[in-house]
Amino acid sequence: MIKNLNFYDFLYIILKRTGGTLKYMLHHRETKDYELIVIHTNSYAGHFSREMVSFITSHTDESESGFKAEHEVYEYDYSMFKDSIKHIIDESENILTPFILCSNHNYVNNGLGYHYHVDDKYGKEKACQHHKDFIKKNANQHINNYKKVIQSYQEEGEDSELYKNYSRVGWNIQKLMDQIKSHEEKIEESDKMTTKDLTEHTAYNSIAIVFVRGGITESIIDIVKERSQDFVKMYTNPKSPNFKRRKGYANLKIERFEIIKDS
Repeated sequence: MIKNLNFYDFLYIILKRTGGTLKYMLHHRETKDYELIVIHTNSYAGHFSREMVSFITSHTDESESGFKAEHEVYEYDYSMFKDSIKHIIDESENILTPFILCSNHNYVNNGLGYHYHVDDKYGKEKACQHHKDFIKKNANQHINNYKKVIQSYQEEGEDSELYKNYSRVGWNIQKLMDQIKSHEEKIEESDKMTTKDLTEHTAYNSIAIVFVRGGITESIIDIVKERSQDFVKMYTNPKSPNFKRRKGYANLKIERFEIIKDS
């Protein structure tokens, strides 16, 4: 879908969708020197954004974590992206990047990594249960660890290596017991949680690839769409020779594309 926006509509979208790069992007939008192709997916994009953008364009950020070796799989021609991609500053990591994460407004996040569709009838209930399970699992892990330290101290006294690890940073048995109590209270609080207590957060399921002003052409749009789908096929295929299937992303899908330009 091609969407031409006026400058103020564009600023509204950027305000809604970006975090650390906002200040830099707003400054450079005044000179109208870049455009965006947004790839909206059904999953948290932070887990595959670098790989996808590198796969599509051959460009990656300064962390150099894009899988450039994967390009050989399809032997793509990347010449059209040589001068059309723009790298902007990601202020959150202080690096140059050819993309930003942005929100897919069809989804929300419970703040602990669980994303659900706004039209999912049972989405909030499942997100609430996920929140409870997460709190309980995390709290129980801490409780079990602290109990092991206390037990080790009871058996070995000051010679306990486990206890020494905590005493070195000012912890004692009383503090360990206080922490156990605190985590037990967190479990009790989570048991009382209902969907009314659930806070909805932005779901960063989308990737915006940044282009120079005038860099987005119809052929570029077609290429981005085609390669995005190729990437998903490889990313979700456990038999792929180059991409490892990540737990939870077997159902990764691209929902739609959006082109953002000034009118």
